[in-house]
Amino acid sequence: MISLQLIKFAIYRLKILSRSYQNLLVLFVLPPLLILIMGQVMQEAVDPSEVPVAVVDEDDSNYSRIITHRLAENPTLRVQEMEKTLARQEVISGNKEVAFILKSGFTEKINEGEVDNLLTVLNSPSSLLTEMLNEIAAGEITRLTSNVVSANLVVENYRYYDIPYNEKEINALWQKAWDFSDKQWEPTPLVQLESHYVRAEGLSETIPPDYRAEARNLIFMISIFAVAMMFLSIFLHGWIVQERANGIRTRIKSSAAGLSLYTAGNSLAVLGALLLSSLLALGLGTLFLPVATPFSPQLLVVIFFYLLSCAGISLFLASIAQTSAQMQLLGIMVTLFTSAFGVIFFHLEDTSIYLDFIIKLAPQSWLIHGTREFLFYQQNWAALTQPLMALTALTLVFLSLGQKVGKKYD
Repeated sequence: MISLQLIKFAIYRLKILSRSYQNLLVLFVLPPLLILIMGQVMQEAVDPSEVPVAVVDEDDSNYSRIITHRLAENPTLRVQEMEKTLARQEVISGNKEVAFILKSGFTEKINEGEVDNLLTVLNSPSSLLTEMLNEIAAGEITRLTSNVVSANLVVENYRYYDIPYNEKEINALWQKAWDFSDKQWEPTPLVQLESHYVRAEGLSETIPPDYRAEARNLIFMISIFAVAMMFLSIFLHGWIVQERANGIRTRIKSSAAGLSLYTAGNSLAVLGALLLSSLLALGLGTLFLPVATPFSPQLLVVIFFYLLSCAGISLFLASIAQTSAQMQLLGIMVTLFTSAFGVIFFHLEDTSIYLDFIIKLAPQSWLIHGTREFLFYQQNWAALTQPLMALTALTLVFLSLGQKVGKKYD
């Protein structure tokens, strides 16, 4: 009986949605159009075999210039030196995969044999190659440090065994030991990183440039999709505010069906409409844009749980909004806020624990996190456990808050 009533209410809401050209336009035209227009950014002519990287040299020393030069010589990187502010903007805009900041005092710490806190890395959440790029830069720093440590050790041995030398000879000896240590990294580096990726057909030995570009484009498309679905969910749940103002919810509350079942059935219809809109938008994006396919069981499950979290947030906002204007304003503010922290925001060197907490409250961040896990571990459901649990928790929390607050106004 309850299930029949639920279906009845869902069909009722779907009929109302289908009668409004505005709702149909927003549902089935706006998201695909937004993804296709924004997707043109992904089709800029860029050599897929090179990863764009920014370098900020705050030390401006011989060693920092060596690092920059060697990174530029790496055939997989396209390095550009720039100021720190511009580097941040380039990473935010997606023009650069990461930005390496060589801090002031870099040479001094290298000469002391230190390897920690020499490099700051700015990266975007859409970056799939952050760890690999970090290892490339760390390998070059390790090379410099090992050269200095080796040269210092040779000089110390000369002093330990009281071998006669003058200052000019010891400097030449130090440089000779440094050069000898440095040559050990050629032609094969002492430290190497072998990159792997997992696809449905199995494990590949390298990351092909075409798949790397497709994977990054998919994350970009999912980011746009996340923003659109959050706004649509809030917009389509505005019926709660309208019916409260018209006294409909008061009458439903005293009926045999009850307000909770009525709200659940109508929200189920909205969720179904959002799911259809999602499949259409992602399908057209996959058809017309160079992206990795999002149509796998794992990623579709993450997307569904993301839509659930959007519905939970929407119901909570509908419980506190008193007018349609308030609901629309809250929708814009919440979409912008959660998108700023969940999609656009990236990891800075001064990110605090409080900021990390705020980012984790944005469901968009967990959708992108789940997408990244899917791209690397397509056959491993366990890799999606954390984003799915987080999205479930956000859904339950906001549903509970919405139900508790809504009782005061319905």
